[in-house]
Amino acid sequence: MLRYAADIKQKYNLPVYQILIYFGDREMNMAEGLSFHFNAQNYLDYRFRTVDLGGITAEEIKKTGNYTLYALLPLTDREKRKQKGESFLRECAEEIARTPLSFEEKQKTLQLPSTWNSPANLCRAFGYGTANSSGRNSIIHQTECCCDEL
Repeated sequence: MLRYAADIKQKYNLPVYQILIYFGDREMNMAEGLSFHFNAQNYLDYRFRTVDLGGITAEEIKKTGNYTLYALLPLTDREKRKQKGESFLRECAEEIARTPLSFEEKQKTLQLPSTWNSPANLCRAFGYGTANSSGRNSIIHQTECCCDEL
């Protein structure tokens, strides 16, 4: 993450807001940054936002009103997902089917790659404004997705 941030900062000279999205079967167990201090002049204190989708309830995603995020529903509610198994996935699919979107929009919502490539939707959902990579005062949002099975 640090290397990505440095590369983006060097290329675009814009502030970088990074979010790491974890969707593993186990509870996330990783630091939200890197820090080391040698002395007052030589130190590093680097942080990024982490989101453990399994620790978020499906209700939290639904409350955002952002239907693009509904593709993430099957990755939420880690414990409920383990207990209910396939019925949880069915509930998520039914929830997507009930949205007021057209059939084509629902198909787009279910295409995970487009969701991952749209960090603006993720940032908005978790209360961090919108991603914008144009203009001098913009912030580049970088989203990394991690899974404990990779």
